[in-house]
Formats: sequence, C-alpha cells, structure tokens
Amino acid sequence: MEQKNFIILLRRSRPLHLLTAALLYGLGVGIAHYLGQSIDPGLYFLGQAWITSLQLGAYYLGEYLETPAELGLLNRLPFGEPIKNPLEDISKEVALFTSAIFLALTAALTVLLFTSRKIDFSQAILMGTLFLGSSALMLPRLDFLTSSKELITTFLLIIITPAFGLLLQTGEFHRLLAISTFPLSALHLAMLIMFQFPLYASDSKKNKRTLLIHLGWRRSIQFHNILILTAFLLIGLSVLFGFSPGVALPIFLGLPFGIFQIWFLTRISHGAPTRWRLLTITALLTFGFTSYLFTYMFWTR
Repeated sequence: MEQKNFIILLRRSRPLHLLTAALLYGLGVGIAHYLGQSIDPGLYFLGQAWITSLQLGAYYLGEYLETPAELGLLNRLPFGEPIKNPLEDISKEVALFTSAIFLALTAALTVLLFTSRKIDFSQAILMGTLFLGSSALMLPRLDFLTSSKELITTFLLIIITPAFGLLLQTGEFHRLLAISTFPLSALHLAMLIMFQFPLYASDSKKNKRTLLIHLGWRRSIQFHNILILTAFLLIGLSVLFGFSPGVALPIFLGLPFGIFQIWFLTRISHGAPTRWRLLTITALLTFGFTSYLFTYMFWTR
C-alpha cells in the first residue's frame, strides 16, 4: 500500500469516533462491574474488537461508496469548517479492500463470540442491529436514513453499544442502562447539532438533510438547549429510581460546560459574535466528560 493511502486511511479511521464507541462499550461493562458481576477480560476485549472492526469496516465501505460517515472532528479543522476534497483522492480499490478486511474480521469475531456460548437471542439481536444499522448508514440513496442520520447514529452508539457490553457480561438488562444512556443520548444529539452550526450555510446550499437544516437555525438552538437541560434533569431524577446519590452527584461536574453552551448559543441568537472553535470544544467536553464520569463512577464504585 502506498504511504499516502496508508496515511489517509489512518485519518479516515475517525479516532474520536472509535474512542467514543470504546468509552460507551466500557460504560456498559462498567454497569456490570457496579452490579457486582465478575468481568471476563477475554470476553471484554473480544467484544471491543468486534465493535471496532465493525466501525472500521463500515467507515471504509462508506469511502468506497462515496457516502462517507461524518468525517470526524480531526478531519475538519478548524473546528467545523469543511476540509477541501474530503476523500483526498483515496483509491476506491484500497477503500474496498480495507473494508473487506475489517468486515471479514468482524465475521470471524462473530463466530468466536457465538462459539464461546456467551451469545443468546437478545445479544444476537443487538449485534444484528449494530451491523445492519452501521452498514445501512453508508448506503447511497436512502433518503429516509439521510434525514434521520443523527438519530440513528445516537441510537446505535449511545444505547445499543453499552447494552451490548452489559449483556455480554451479565446476559440481562438493568435499569442503570436507561438511567445512564438516556441523558447521554440527549447530550450526544446536542453535540451533533453544535457541530453542524458552522456548516449551516454550506449545507443549505448543498441541500443536505441534516438535523440542523431540518429544524432551522433558531429552533435548533432551542432544541439544543432543551436537550442539555433534559439530560441533567434526567440524571437528577434518576435518584428517585434507585441511582445512588453518591454516584449521581459527581456526574454533575459536566453541567457547567452545558450551561456555558446554552448561554453562548443564546447570545449568538441575539446577534453576538460566533465562536465556533470554543463552542465545538465545549460541546465535545460536555458529552465526553459526562460519558467519562458515568463510566468512571461505575468502574470505581
């Protein structure tokens, strides 16, 4: 493989996306640990390898079909501005070959998981949902997917991925899964909306069906603010459903970042200068730090 193609493939691996999935998978396993379940390290890393190989296979399939997934923060610096020539003349043959390798690895890992006799019907449904959902998002000319891509991505990444990690270790769901993933889903959607604001003008000209374009500028700001407030309200209310206050309280350390986003976006809606770099970082911190706090608390309590 030429060095140029290799570097492009590394960039197209979307490291922040891979890290997010690893964190959310760890969150699901962390819930099992919090509940007193003995964690099987081999099974843990086998499940993580399955998630990562599926992600990479789907991403490179998107490159081949010229329907790439969201390019990732590191590939569209400075913070929200679209990069020139997103595919960077990557060879379609290389993209297809790389996708085939990772999807074949996914298939092999699937066989290993099933032969380990740790997979039941519920876990098979989750794996099928992740595989079909991740692959379908890369297929061209699926307008109903394009118009709801953010919602589908959030569902797969923030809800199904932790559920897979939890079920792989315990074989059953628990209310802590909903208590943690519902607020994070709201923060993830708010982050995706925030990432789309700098691209609003160019996406409008290209008739892209993003969530921001669908809602409009002002309604998106309102929806963004409601999502953040709802997320932390759900965390507070979770105490009424058996979530330990000692675990819930530290998670509110992410709230100041969310309040700053709400304040700054509200000022922008009233004519204040935009600071997309700062807001993009803050949106990433609000979601990422809160996800980390959930995961950390489950693993250390």
